[in-house]
Amino acid sequence: MKADALSVSLPNYSARIMRDVLHRRAGIDWQVFCRQSGVGPGIFDCRNLVTAETELQLQHGFLAATANASNLWVELGLSYRAASYGSFGMTMMTANNLGDIFADCSQYQALTYSLIRYRFVSHEDGSSCLIGEDEGIGGAFRHFTQYRDLGLLRKLLQDLVGDGADIVESISIAAPPPDSWQDLAELFPCPVDFDAPVTRWRFRPGAMGVSTVMSDQNLFAASSEECARLLADIGAAATVSGQLERMLDTSDNWFPSLAEAARRFSMSERTLHRRLRDEGRSFLELVNEAKIRRAKARLSKCCVSLADVAMELGFSDASGLSRAFKRQAGMSISEFRHLQQRKQAGSYRTDH
Repeated sequence: MKADALSVSLPNYSARIMRDVLHRRAGIDWQVFCRQSGVGPGIFDCRNLVTAETELQLQHGFLAATANASNLWVELGLSYRAASYGSFGMTMMTANNLGDIFADCSQYQALTYSLIRYRFVSHEDGSSCLIGEDEGIGGAFRHFTQYRDLGLLRKLLQDLVGDGADIVESISIAAPPPDSWQDLAELFPCPVDFDAPVTRWRFRPGAMGVSTVMSDQNLFAASSEECARLLADIGAAATVSGQLERMLDTSDNWFPSLAEAARRFSMSERTLHRRLRDEGRSFLELVNEAKIRRAKARLSKCCVSLADVAMELGFSDASGLSRAFKRQAGMSISEFRHLQQRKQAGSYRTDH
């Protein structure tokens, strides 16, 4: 999952897993949880897909609902299976060996449920490691993501090569230990060190040559092609400014603060500011543009009060809206309305 591509679709299996864990381990009703998380309860009704933005909202909601039981975040991860990843899961399961999977793991980031970026490093002695980078993930959500991925990667490796494969030499996590870690430690194939400078899964020499339990070249080729198509679709709409514009245009007269927007993207305010700057945009500029787009849509209708539109869009008065409109649109509101009336009149004459 990528914070700059939140409109793309992911399998809703992650949402199903969260629902089941919340019900089974915390006794939380899914309908209530969805309302509190700002997510519609009908997310299982549409082609087994959700947007990455909805997936992030659910993760934040799970964090809030289980804030005093971080051990559940590890248990949540242990509930994921390789098949939970859809086409990417099939690609992993049917590859020849682990090396074929991890060598290109970074390119598949957008098809995962995690904001942690993993890169694969091989060493001369035949050993290798996955290094997880979590820049821009802040606060308690960073710990949630680290703990869930700890369980998730453990289960994923188990699915891919079987529980008996002795492939992991050590695990280091860039977060403190979760609650009741002593009760979870026995589920892991090697010691896990916490409070590390960086998250790292170190594999024994030769581990990347271990065959997957479902190796099948035909299925691997087909699922790899599907992943390539999905990645191409994601790449076509993967700018932070574009995603922010979509968020602003689909909200109901709600314009977030920088802090609120950063939270929706699971970034720090500083990171969001930097990403927008790199794209030649600013947060304030994007919000102002969205307000004027909304104002144009409202003011193009007859008998709409300028004062009402100003209040809806968060301006102090009609004069504030008028100044912002002229600055942004290059014309006054009266000129805009006159132009719209001429267009509508022309359309009427054409129709008749």
